[in-house]
Amino acid sequence: MYADDIALVYGDKARFTRRVHAWREALENGGLKLNVAKTEYMACNSTDLTSLRIGDDTVERTDNFRYLGSVLDASGNIDHNIKARISAA
Repeated sequence: MYADDIALVYGDKARFTRRVHAWREALENGGLKLNVAKTEYMACNSTDLTSLRIGDDTVERTDNFRYLGSVLDASGNIDHNIKARISAA
């Protein structure tokens, strides 16, 4: 079983990294697996979080992604979300 559609939000890199590792451990203790190949992270208005490692794997950074039907953008811009909703209609 895999965890699906989960978002973690934190302000600083050190705290975020600790929480990601705690989250992965909690998932594994519950019998779920984290598919790092499908995992992405987005840093809003931040240049200090340039890479994220989970175990031996590096997680890809993205500027926007779909979460629960909405397109979230690192800049806070809603243009991607509007275009996605119009094209889906």
